[in-house]
Amino acid sequence: MTDSLQNHYESAFAKNDGEIYGTMSKLDVAAHTRKLEILSGIDLPDLSHSTVLDYGVGSWGFGCIFDRIKQCKVGIGIDVSSVAIAMSEKVSSADPALAGKTIKYLTSSGYDIDLPDDSVDLIFCGECIEHIEESTTFLSELYRVLKLGGLAIFTTPNSKPWLYRQFNIHWCMGFEHVALMDYSIFRHELEKYFHIVDIKGFNHSLHPQIDWQLDEQFINRWARIGFDNPADATSMIATVRKVDPSLYKKQKVIISEAETIPTQTAAQSVELEPGIFGVAVEVGNGFAIPVPAGMTRCQLVFWAHSWSGMVEIINGAETRHVDLYSPTSGCWRESLSITTEEIIVRPSGQASQDSMGTQTILYRAVFGGER
Repeated sequence: MTDSLQNHYESAFAKNDGEIYGTMSKLDVAAHTRKLEILSGIDLPDLSHSTVLDYGVGSWGFGCIFDRIKQCKVGIGIDVSSVAIAMSEKVSSADPALAGKTIKYLTSSGYDIDLPDDSVDLIFCGECIEHIEESTTFLSELYRVLKLGGLAIFTTPNSKPWLYRQFNIHWCMGFEHVALMDYSIFRHELEKYFHIVDIKGFNHSLHPQIDWQLDEQFINRWARIGFDNPADATSMIATVRKVDPSLYKKQKVIISEAETIPTQTAAQSVELEPGIFGVAVEVGNGFAIPVPAGMTRCQLVFWAHSWSGMVEIINGAETRHVDLYSPTSGCWRESLSITTEEIIVRPSGQASQDSMGTQTILYRAVFGGER
């Protein structure tokens, strides 16, 4: 995560008194209630002598989503924003459930967590993994700090739930969600480091164009569907365990902002959010992205919206065509295993029948590899 994105979170938390996502809809409330029900059913060990990490704590205080972790002896809250952390410290100091416990707070991008190896008994990562582009590096750090046999619990949206697949909808959720994953990718990322105990599902959306029209009775039923079919649900809760102590290898992340990447011809800089820029290219133009030495993975983060078309990605012998059209604006990540010294990204000139254009907007390229 670069300073520009960190600064975005700092500003967002500061000017909105810690509330950066606005008012929850009835469907959001029903989904949140269902999430808490599922979390309450997870079999946890006795935490009274444990150290628990709440990653992505925001401004709401340690254990704000999963209050069972407040039973710990030592609690650690981490967020990328120092403004959010300061707010969380105030919340925790006034929380009677945390009286007499040791509560610490740290800031981190997720790529280098300032905690010792094997120092945490349990990790809760609620609605956070989708905010961090280089999932492998982030998960490697969580794996490193978690004790052998320890549990980690993740909640995250599913980018391709059943109904969205039927309508071929790319699920984009605004600027901050730079790494949305579907069930198969989410599972694949977790299995790089952990044994999967369970993954459950629930719903916080039916279809983006009709969610606001749903009646309350249907909303409450819909939120509960998908419990045993997380691949089809719109949200997922995964419980995983560290069972192999030998998997950790130190990772390195290098981020190239789109404005620093060469294009074939002059391209247009686009302000996606205040202080956050992408670069838009049309047919006949494109990016030539140099791969830093030693990097084996690349996360291409695009800005997808109703004017987006098909993009062609050339990675050595692999050519990938991706339809970036989305009825709602937001980031869209494409993950590559690097096989070349230069990745080519360019509009194909084609678009879905729903799109109003063929534009490609690149936000950044995030590279990962072993140190």
